[in-house]
This record gives sequence, structure tokens and C-alpha cells, in this order.
Amino acid sequence: MQRNSLNELFRKIILILIICIGTVTCFAQKKGYDIRVQVTQMEGETLYFTGHYGDEQSYIDSCHVKKGIARFKSGTLLPDGYYLITDKRSYILPIVVEQSRNFTISSETVSNSIENQTYQNFNKHFIGSTQEDFIFAEALCAANPNALVSKYIKFEIYGLDSCDATESRMLRHPVFATEIYEKLVSADIATIDQVLDKFGATSEIGKYYLAKMLKYYNMDNNAPFDDILVHLYDKYYVPNNLQLYSDTYERTLKRAVMRKRHTLIGAEIPHLEATNADGKRETTDNPQHAYTVIWFWDPDCEDCQEETPILSKMYQEHSEDYDFEVFAHSLTADIDRWKRLSKEWGLTWPNTCSEVGESNYDFIDYFSIVTTPCCLLIDKDHKIIMRQFSLEQLEEFFQNNQQNNE
Repeated sequence: MQRNSLNELFRKIILILIICIGTVTCFAQKKGYDIRVQVTQMEGETLYFTGHYGDEQSYIDSCHVKKGIARFKSGTLLPDGYYLITDKRSYILPIVVEQSRNFTISSETVSNSIENQTYQNFNKHFIGSTQEDFIFAEALCAANPNALVSKYIKFEIYGLDSCDATESRMLRHPVFATEIYEKLVSADIATIDQVLDKFGATSEIGKYYLAKMLKYYNMDNNAPFDDILVHLYDKYYVPNNLQLYSDTYERTLKRAVMRKRHTLIGAEIPHLEATNADGKRETTDNPQHAYTVIWFWDPDCEDCQEETPILSKMYQEHSEDYDFEVFAHSLTADIDRWKRLSKEWGLTWPNTCSEVGESNYDFIDYFSIVTTPCCLLIDKDHKIIMRQFSLEQLEEFFQNNQQNNE
């Protein structure tokens, strides 16, 4: 039985190769297309010819089914790629366009298109559960290894690792877009580097996804994303002299990276100086404790109203054994409300306000403060240890550090 199965398999492979070789006519790549799709039980319905480029889907053409045929015809340039015939509810048929632009196809047969005959044979016979399946697929690709359909088949079998880094037409395969996007939004620098290093930041694929990721990771109040944004900008964008955006967004991106660079973990910040309710200057210069919590807050902020008293309680009970100070700065124009809440909550730490007197530099701009509370933990050298942490994370840090020093 096994020998008969193998004989039948190789008979199919030889037949496919004969068909491919026998039907290879020089299809000059035409500008437009004339594709006839045979369908059943859809008379009068509208079908759509759709394509992908990265994670963007576009509707290229549409037509009504007449006498069992949906004919898509246009003189408009149609790039090589992977396309779908759909009724908007579900896809009807996948199509590969490279050499042949004038052909007829159904779910069972293809005429006048080598690449779609190959792809249809692959979809019919490849299950992926046996070694015979892989031999069969490899034989299909071997008939024309440089053909786009062969590259798509290998990708569908082996994934991203099989992709030619210079093959920009992979951007038109919807599954490719899904797989590569999942890796790039993983928020793991090593995984992101693996993808961008494989395809290269200056390739069409690399530039497309680098432009996407620089926008994706340019998010406020997300410390891990800040690290990734600065990394992508420094490693791929600047060294390759890329310009993937409008002049306006280029400037916006550059400023965003500069500000976020200020607050990366390990970055050293300038000492802070501002005025308290008595008109005296408070400063983080010459710290007397191992750590300082920088706490930017607003009396009208609900989260600040909830968390500031909790931080105050931690400060009163543990500032000595945790060896930390708090430098609080209120971003409000309502001095009376700030004073009232500070008294009500019994705030005894260095407590300053932007409306009482000028700070020694623009805290809002330097620390990219868009929401409150905004918090940082620094050491004696003013190097950032943590930022945008929860109070539970802060206390956990102090407790772990206390245990390590015992």
C-alpha cells in the first residue's frame, strides 16, 4: 500500500511538472487584468476583488455574477501579489497574480494561469500531516523556484524564516502581514530586532513596518514603549538617514524621542527645584536619602486624590526604614485647593506648586507629562530607577531592596 501511495504521489508530481513545463508560454506582464471567476448559486450577487499591502486591505474592483461568471477587467496597473475574491462576508477564492493576467478560475479548475494552477494544486493536496505532503509541496515549488507562487507556498508551510528578505511582494500576502505584525507589537526588543534585522530597515518591507512601529510605540505614559521607541529610532531610523513621514511628523517624532530619552531607566535627570507654600525653595539637590520619589500631581485629578494620601501614609510610616524622600510638585493654578488638600492629607514631604513660583526648568516639557499622577523613582545620583509605577510596585521595590541590604 505504501509503495502504491508513493507511486501515485510521484505520478501526480510528474504530471504537474509536465503541465507546468508544457504550458509555460511567455506571458508578457501586462498592465491590466482580465480575470473570470466561475461561481455557482450566486447569480446576480456582487463579488469584490481585494488585495492587501501590509495590514491595509483595499477593494480593487467589483462586478455582478452573470451566467455563473464574475469578470474582473481593467487596464489599471495591478501589482504582482496575493488577492482574494470575496462577497464581503467571506472570501470565495484566493488568486496569485504574477505572469498571467488573463485567465479563468473556479474553486476546482484553472485555465491559462500556471501560478494559480500550482497554488490550487497545493491547496487541494497539501494537508501538512505527512512527509509526503512536504515532498509534494517542494516538488511544486521546484518546478519554478523563483516564481512568486512558490515563495508564497514556502511561506505558508515554513513561516517567516523561509521568506526572502528582499521579496517585497510578501507585503501583499495577508497572512504574512498578520505574522510579522504579531512579532513587532510584542514589546520585546529582541523579537523586534530579529524581524527588522532579517528584512533590513532600508528594504520595502523594513521601511513599511519601521514606519508603523515608530508610530505604534510613540505612546504617552507607557515606559516600556519609550525604551522601544528610542531604540528603534537610534538603531534603525537615524543611521539609515530615513525619512518616512511628512516634515511636520518628522519634527514631532524627533521631539518625542528627545523627551522620552530624558526619562529612560538609567537616565540621569537634572535636580528639581521649586517653591513651597511658605515661599521657600525645595530641591532634590544633595539628597539625604538613598531614593527620592518624584511625584507630579493635580488636586483635581481623581487618581491623585486616591493615591497621594496612600503615598503620604507610606512616607510617614516607612520613609526612614525604606530610606526614601518624596519631592512633590502640584501642576495646578488653584493654590487654595492645593493648600487645603495638602493640609487635609497631612503632607509633610517637600511639597511645591507650579503656581507659587517658577521651577528651575520646565518639568512638564522635560518629563513629557500629559496625565497625572506622573511619578519617577531616582537614586542619589539622580538616575531613574523606575517610572510610572503603581504604589504597590513602589513598596515591593522598597521591601525587596530592604531585604537585600539586611
